[in-house]
Order: sequence, then structure tokens, then C-alpha cells
Amino acid sequence: MKKLNSLPLWNTKGNAYRGDTGYQNIGLTAFDVIKFESLELGNYGDFEHLNTTMLRELKSYSADNIIWVTKSKKQAKHYGEVCLIYMTGNERIIATDGDNGFLILKTKERDL
Repeated sequence: MKKLNSLPLWNTKGNAYRGDTGYQNIGLTAFDVIKFESLELGNYGDFEHLNTTMLRELKSYSADNIIWVTKSKKQAKHYGEVCLIYMTGNERIIATDGDNGFLILKTKERDL
């Protein structure tokens, strides 16, 4: 089975942007975020490529390690107050939303 390290890298060092939606993820895992996105928001199609091994791996990451970003401030503004996020280039792209948004797993490459 494919693991998270088989997902594409963000591969660009520098700035990305996030619209702060106010979503509270205290005490949750990255898996919980995927579950919320799928079940509560109906974004099933964004995660069809994740297999059970990948989903199990996401349970070991805090929800603080997973974040929706975009490459432009204008797109981020649709979701709330714009926050600047520095990307190292080693983040994994968990999903895309078809609207130039990327769900990123922030982690160190050696952890995968």
C-alpha cells in the first residue's frame, strides 16, 4: 500500500496564504480533519485517493500539521482574514479542492 511519502511534495519554498476560517482543531488529529472535511462538508472526492494505510498514518499527526493553503492572497481572502504561511518545500499535498486550494501536511521529510 502507498504511504504518505508517495503523495506529491509542495516543492516550493516560500510563502503561501490561508484564509482563517476560525475552525478549532484542539486535540484533533490530521485524520479527524479529513473526516470532518468528508462527512461534515461533503468533500468526499478530495480524498478518494487516500488509502487505509495513509489514513491510519494521518492519525499520528496533530491537526495542527494539516492546513488548507493557496498561492494567492486574493483566493485566500474568500475564506477569511488572510494569514501568511511559510512553506519549506517539504510539505506533502494531501488534497486539492479544484479552486486552487491545497491541503498540506506540514512535516519533516525524515518523519515519513
